[in-house]
Amino acid sequence: MRKLAVLMSTIILLLAGCGTSAYANAMKDATSEVENGEYEKALKSLDVALEEKPEDKEARTLYENIKALNQVKEAIDGTDWEVALTKAKNLLKEDRLAKGIKAEAEQYITQAESELAANKEDMNSKEEVVAESGTNASEKEEAVNTEEKPTAEKAKSNIAVSEKEVEANTEKKSIDKTEKANSELAASKEEVTNKEKEKAASEREKYLKKLNDIKKGLAEFDNALAGTQVEMTQAKGEIFKRWDTALNEIYGALENQLSTSKFESLREEQRKWLTYRDEVAKENSLKFEGGTMASLEYISTQARLTEERCYELVEGYME
Repeated sequence: MRKLAVLMSTIILLLAGCGTSAYANAMKDATSEVENGEYEKALKSLDVALEEKPEDKEARTLYENIKALNQVKEAIDGTDWEVALTKAKNLLKEDRLAKGIKAEAEQYITQAESELAANKEDMNSKEEVVAESGTNASEKEEAVNTEEKPTAEKAKSNIAVSEKEVEANTEKKSIDKTEKANSELAASKEEVTNKEKEKAASEREKYLKKLNDIKKGLAEFDNALAGTQVEMTQAKGEIFKRWDTALNEIYGALENQLSTSKFESLREEQRKWLTYRDEVAKENSLKFEGGTMASLEYISTQARLTEERCYELVEGYME
């Protein structure tokens, strides 16, 4: 019996050592891949690290930073410069940000600021053209009125009258063009405003549908959740990732929708909630401290609380 106990202890130590080694190797690979700009590979390596240590803050922070950088890239690819600029600046506020991620975020900020400046300059140029055209038309109209005053010379010269009629027609066309340009500019601005209102109104329903679709899609894990403990832990880890991805997406949408003061308040609330979530997960896992159920309980609690938080943000903050 004593030999059997020693043998079992040795096996447990070897398994623990393998887990630690797998985590260390995965983190080493992820760090190297981030430095080389291979972010998709880095995410896969971090998945391995988080499977070994779901509660590890270093791996979780790096994972979330890469996801945030990917959101900046998506905004850049979609030429949504304001969103890209906001997300990139927020990413730079994170503590201990990897050099590669920081460098790319700074490049995206420069690109977004350049594009926004160019767009603003183009809009100002168009408005100046319209304003100048309106001023010239007014001056010409005044000149026409002055020239139309009866004079003896005008009455004697049919040629002069004809020339002034032609000039008056030309000026009228100029005025009409100016009015048309002003009307089109006003209509364009009104259309943009209406589209923004429609987008804000439908945002809440869109994200509620997304969350409900995620919940329905979790049925694919039913068999795994009724399987071995390893299968259950892996399934819960995947479920947590889905809710965590949804949470980051919702948070980014609110950043674009809320006023600066409201979003700053939400940012502080979100930081406190993240701490609360991890503390509750840790507390629940302590019931199984030293056992293999600890990791499963930790990741299960994170998944459940993150799902609840997704619905809270959508129903409580989105208009």
